[in-house]
Amino acid sequence: PYRRPPHVLCVHGEDGGTVNLRTTSAILAAHAQFRLREPAICEHLCRGAAVVGDAPAAPLLVRLLASLAALRVAPPAPSIAALRRTAPELPLVDVAWSVLATAQFGFAEPSTTDAAAALFARAGELCTGTESAVPALEALRLLAAADAWLSRKGAAASSSSATAAASSGGGAGGVGFAWVDELEVRMNTGRVRLDPPPPAGLLREVVRALDGLDALVVGRQVCGIHADVLVELHGRAVVIEVDGPHRFYSGSRDHVSLSRLKHEALRRKFGRVVHIGYWEWPPPPPASTSAVDEPLRERFRQLVRRRLLGPGRAGVE
Repeated sequence: PYRRPPHVLCVHGEDGGTVNLRTTSAILAAHAQFRLREPAICEHLCRGAAVVGDAPAAPLLVRLLASLAALRVAPPAPSIAALRRTAPELPLVDVAWSVLATAQFGFAEPSTTDAAAALFARAGELCTGTESAVPALEALRLLAAADAWLSRKGAAASSSSATAAASSGGGAGGVGFAWVDELEVRMNTGRVRLDPPPPAGLLREVVRALDGLDALVVGRQVCGIHADVLVELHGRAVVIEVDGPHRFYSGSRDHVSLSRLKHEALRRKFGRVVHIGYWEWPPPPPASTSAVDEPLRERFRQLVRRRLLGPGRAGVE
């Protein structure tokens, strides 16, 4: 028989029912997995939420907050408080998940900021003075979150300035962020990336449309995230993001929270970010033809260049 755990998420709905925390976490995780952002349902699950009894198990709490962050739903205050209390004992994988979630929340509330500070302090402890390699996905999550945190505090993402920020109160529990540079040097991510990769065919067409531009780089990794295409235009770097369906919530053109976090990171790093959506490329050619119609390809080429150079400047100067 089912035994209700001592920690439950109380949902005050019309039926006055109670949903246990594990069930709530599973529902939200399913929505996040399939990018189904339905604010009414998520808010109903979290309305009047209060964790009662003993604190929930750390992995369950971490997955719950990660799902809420992916869906851009404000977390219940008791959950953030519980995360703050458990941060000093979390393993690296849970620290990485949690701190990326707080970055996706935008460090908006003081309680979220306090939790993030405790998580960064724990990350510093786990990543400093150890020879063992940090797994690639955890490293990327930590780097992306640290970049967002340091930029919010007005500090450059370097060990010297980050340590200075820590000593002036901007760091996580006084530990500092010297471990960020060390982590970036030591990690080897290979093909691992945080966000969904761009559709290969669309990326190929975008690169073809940019033929003739200098300093074209595809898939550059910086601060834990990957820029799809990086070009140099008149001496200035411009990032082109080639957005496939998995970078949007299902049935919409609304970027998922991780893509928004990525956009802000790229904008801070390079200044200008241009997006090409998957719907802007013509549909695949019929099976009877071997290639996309050249007039359609040329029209797409002009679209990419107008987006990059501005109206009336489709040619490369």
